[in-house]
Parts: sequence; C-alpha cells; structure tokens
Amino acid sequence: TRDDIGPELFALSVAPGGSPSLPALSVNDVTITEGNSGTVNAVFTVSLSANSSQTVTVQYATANGTGANPAMAGSDYTPVSGSFTWNPGDTSTKNFTVPIIGETTVEPDEYFLVTLSDPVNATLTRAQGTGTIQNDDSAVPASGLAAAYPFSGNAADESGNAAHGANHGA
Repeated sequence: TRDDIGPELFALSVAPGGSPSLPALSVNDVTITEGNSGTVNAVFTVSLSANSSQTVTVQYATANGTGANPAMAGSDYTPVSGSFTWNPGDTSTKNFTVPIIGETTVEPDEYFLVTLSDPVNATLTRAQGTGTIQNDDSAVPASGLAAAYPFSGNAADESGNAAHGANHGA
C-alpha cells in the first residue's frame, strides 16, 4: 500500500520457473470454394488464449503457398496484411478477410498461407494457418460428349456404307 494511491489488488499468473505466463495467439485454417467470377471471402480468426493486464498486439500477412499447388497472390487471392490489438482484459477473437478470386480454370485445389508475427505481450502457439481454395470447375469428360451430342440417326453398316435413317433399298 502506498499512501498516495491506496491499496492495489491484482492477479498475476506465474509459470513454473517464476516468470509471468503470457497469453497465446493462434490462427485457424480455412477452406473455401473459389467461385467462377468476382470474389468470395475466406475469413480467418485470430484467438487470444487468456486475458492480459497488458495490451497485446500481433501482425498478420498472407503469403503464396508452397509445394505442388501453391495459390498465387493477384491471380488466386488478394494479399492482405495488418495488425490486431487487444486491450487489457479483452479476449475477443479478431477476424480478417482474404478475397479469393473466382475463375473457371480447371485445376487442383490450391493453398496459401497466413502468418502471425511480432507478438507483443503474448506468445504464438499456432503462428501459421492454411487457406485452401477448392476448385469448383470441371472438364467435360469424354463420355460427356456422347451425352451432349446424341446419336444423329446416321450409321454405317459393317462394310462402312452409310445407312441414313430407315431401311434403304429393299
């Protein structure tokens, strides 16, 4: 107690080893169907595990995927970046949106990354999430051509002579 401010009450979480434990930040994975035009929004959620007596901040950004089917900024999605702030005592989730660009190209599902970085007064337990863009386009299979162009009524006999329609020549 200090005479100039009075008694103070507070709770402090202390981790084994004697230092205060920090709340943890994480980001989720999102799967979204691309669409054929315009954009659809992939909404990512950043969570804070516990409240803090201090202000918590974190940066986020998208990046092209890696591996066999990477999504590319500008043609598959619109890149975004920014930051979130939690005031003391706030544990609400924060969302950010990544616009997914619709198109009609037949391709495998594609992937991009979202990364949390530079946490202040928190740790990162899941710093990277994956955005999966599900392809919704399909090629017309060869068997689909027969359905699209049914038998015209013209046929050939075994010798290759055209038989047009009904019985000719008896």
